[in-house]
Amino acid sequence: MPTRKRLLAWLAGAVLLVTAVIVLRTTETDPSRTDAGPQPVRVDRFASDTVVLPSPGDPPAAPDRIVVTPDTEQLRLSWADGLTGGTAPEGVVGYEVRWHRDGGPVASRLVAAPDVQLDGLRNGRRYRVEVRGIDRFGQRSAPAEVIGVPARADRPWLAGLTGLYDDFGDPASTRESSPRSRWHLSGFRGCVGLGAARVGGRGLPVDLGCGADMAVLRAREPMRLTAPEGTDGVLGRIAVRTDTVGPGGELTVDLVPGRADRVGVGVVRASRTDEVDPALPGGTIRVVVADNGVRVAAAPDVRSTGRTTELHTAPRRGAGVVHLFEVVLTTSGVRVYQDGLAVAARGVVPAWRAASVLLGLHGPDGRRSRVHVSAAGFSGPPVAAPGVVEASVNAGTQQVLGLAAQEPGIGIARTPLRSARSARLVATMTVTPELDPRGVVVQLGTLRVPARPTVTAPARVQGATLTVVADVPAALLGPHGPDTLTPFVLRAPGTSPQVSLLETYLEITPTPSWAQTEPPSISRPELPDGLPVVGVVLGNAAGEPLDSTTVPRRGQLVLDVTLDAATAQWDTGAVAGVQGLQVRLDRALIAGVPTAADGPGVGGRYAVSIAVGRLAVGPHTIEVREYGTDGRERPFSALLNFVVS
Repeated sequence: MPTRKRLLAWLAGAVLLVTAVIVLRTTETDPSRTDAGPQPVRVDRFASDTVVLPSPGDPPAAPDRIVVTPDTEQLRLSWADGLTGGTAPEGVVGYEVRWHRDGGPVASRLVAAPDVQLDGLRNGRRYRVEVRGIDRFGQRSAPAEVIGVPARADRPWLAGLTGLYDDFGDPASTRESSPRSRWHLSGFRGCVGLGAARVGGRGLPVDLGCGADMAVLRAREPMRLTAPEGTDGVLGRIAVRTDTVGPGGELTVDLVPGRADRVGVGVVRASRTDEVDPALPGGTIRVVVADNGVRVAAAPDVRSTGRTTELHTAPRRGAGVVHLFEVVLTTSGVRVYQDGLAVAARGVVPAWRAASVLLGLHGPDGRRSRVHVSAAGFSGPPVAAPGVVEASVNAGTQQVLGLAAQEPGIGIARTPLRSARSARLVATMTVTPELDPRGVVVQLGTLRVPARPTVTAPARVQGATLTVVADVPAALLGPHGPDTLTPFVLRAPGTSPQVSLLETYLEITPTPSWAQTEPPSISRPELPDGLPVVGVVLGNAAGEPLDSTTVPRRGQLVLDVTLDAATAQWDTGAVAGVQGLQVRLDRALIAGVPTAADGPGVGGRYAVSIAVGRLAVGPHTIEVREYGTDGRERPFSALLNFVVS
């Protein structure tokens, strides 16, 4: 299947990029013991006579200022480089946050970033919050304290969102109709879906379940520009509140003249593409927010002056924290805001008067994640839900066939069409330069129906996406007709094995007898806090990474160990505490570094020096094990192989 090939190709690429093999390994047991199960491991400071360990210094300084942003049943706290103009404190790798209501129990959380959202609080109650900096050995700073009172926040940014606005964090605002009536969710089936429950004030949960997914929410009706307003000549504005842009996450806001469900090359992150992107359909403007900054990209035919200008450095964002992002279109270009702060601008001006709004949501690569959209909307004349429903359908093959190719004898049930006044088949596929986007046809049984591109100037580069629609013939609608339509395939001139379907569904205007229910939501089990991700690199005596796995039998090697908590926090909003790490050479323990001096650590970076002169000539294996606080968890283990010559 093409989907499996894409996954295997992605995995193969990932293997080439890592510097170590990460495995899960059970803790060792003493065979002389009769009690069942692995025994706890305690990490003590230890160094063999060939090893030099890093040593702790003074505890870090306390955060000097914490800013509290209240909202309904929640508090957002920011400090250090989580604030505008703030700087990261020296020696701090994470934080311990404690909070309690007056007279109530104390809750705590370990976090990697100076940006935290506390959910499930009671409005109008005072909460005392303490924040301590943590260094790589678990040493704590003195606490910084602040008082916060949850309450509904003012939302001045709502002014002007007259075209469409959904507050997904407020159940009352979405009770009358489903979000699916106003937004289409696009993603690999079985990997991307709406979650089963809204969490606190974070809003609509979107699950990215296969580790390399992007979900796209498209407003079913387009945004329309207005006459220029104010001294800045504002033409339109899009706003979205989301926690997608935590560490390793990415948000895209695509403005597409036409109706497209996805744009660009889906397997390539938008933040890694050029600002002039030929994989975007003609006229498209794309805003990208990611760890490496904010960029405004556009299709080659969009009029622009210069490249993206950073206006202010965006404050650091934490996992699970909702932030507001705004895209403002003016007569002189595009401006981007984070929480009201102007962060980027570029002189790109739309030539269109209406465009589809697509919100792309991407978690960290190689990791299942759940993101939330708290609210989204745009300016312009009001738009109403179009009164359509969707029914997912699977083509007989994910391959787009040639016009004369033999098709499989697999079709679809005609059930959803029995209660349809009208229907359109919508398909999104990858393309190649050779494929003719205007020659796509849908085969439904014996009928072949032309499928037209939804944009005027489709992208033609390798791997770009194309959405097409085909009107279902009236003869296939209503209660009379065959039970199935066989075969169901898509065909196109110039196709090849590299052209495959990403998504197919029916968009139906239903009769009163329509009875299909909402697609099932995705539920997932409660997850534990995640341990930091282990990374190891072998370097020379100066700590510079080796360019060969073969080393001479003299001098020193430096093992650079990184325990990265940034993406580990995605699962629950907290990091699992680390008691320490162990280094083993050819299975023998040579080093132990405890990281819980004043309490559990949250990772960091460690340089372990190893003398090479006493090693035997031949192959060797280094293993780094990371242990949680109770020592019973299966440690993360990173392996490195090298040869002494």
